[in-house]
Amino acid sequence: MSRHVLTGFYSHCQECYRAPRWTKQAERLISALRGRTKIPRRQMSTQLNTAKNKPSPLKFQAAPSPQAKSEELSTFLKVVLGMFPVTAYGLALWQWQRRKWKLNLLKTIEERTAAEPVPLTELMGKVDFSDLDYTKVWLEGEFDHSREILIGYRPNFQPDLTSKGFKANFGLWVVTPLKLKDTGREVLVNRGWVPVAWENPEIRKEGQITGNIKIYGMIRTKERRNPLDVNPTQDPKNPRLFSNRDIVAMSQYLGTDPVYIDSDLESSVEGGPIGGQTNIKFNNRHMEYVLTWLSLAIGMSILWKNRAFPKTVSKRYTRKTVT
Repeated sequence: MSRHVLTGFYSHCQECYRAPRWTKQAERLISALRGRTKIPRRQMSTQLNTAKNKPSPLKFQAAPSPQAKSEELSTFLKVVLGMFPVTAYGLALWQWQRRKWKLNLLKTIEERTAAEPVPLTELMGKVDFSDLDYTKVWLEGEFDHSREILIGYRPNFQPDLTSKGFKANFGLWVVTPLKLKDTGREVLVNRGWVPVAWENPEIRKEGQITGNIKIYGMIRTKERRNPLDVNPTQDPKNPRLFSNRDIVAMSQYLGTDPVYIDSDLESSVEGGPIGGQTNIKFNNRHMEYVLTWLSLAIGMSILWKNRAFPKTVSKRYTRKTVT
């Protein structure tokens, strides 16, 4: 066989071998079956070099405990924040003292209101009236309606007896000097409640009783004034009107003894003020206030401790490259 024949046969077989494998249609079919695009040879070599230069994975390692950091507050902030729980504890203690005072007051009122009334003349000049609050007494004498004064504005503690067309929570107390029959001394008597529209005594002439009369009631002491009230006790535009039960101021204005009596409901007369204006019913919720302030104090104490003295983190993790 000649050389030319073999050369032609070899080249013909080589073309037949390459034809079905390296055509573009075969390359597309292989890429579709494998779900990816064929990567050129130069791009493949670049990715291989990038993979070789990829950094090693990281590993976390615990640093020594002395390197741990704390977020502790300054001394000044500790003191300032510590005042909040201290104040709450103080308010809880104050409410506890108020509760004891209220219980003693309720006990005193119960004992004195259950006792029989005593003549006021037997107590005049013998005892200190500041210690006889809510003591039941009776007195006999004559009113001087020309020197009548008012205390306002007050609710009616006998709302069922309020005149029709008037509000029971807005009115005045009528205080009138009474000249005692036995001694001739004058004391202040709170005859009761009237609506504001009845401020003028001419409107209630039927209730302006004259002559000798017997009154039953309770001894009252000076009323505790609201410390935030900046208004004067006695109205400068209307000297007959007082904002609170200031017995000394009223007695000096009328020239009577500093003795104040709240008349009872039975001492009321038709067309006059409604008696029985002594409030002997009080709410005792101080125990609730104690528990409320105590709970707040404990909660604020825990928050203050956690913020002022935070726990130090024992371990702090750092990155370390694995070689």
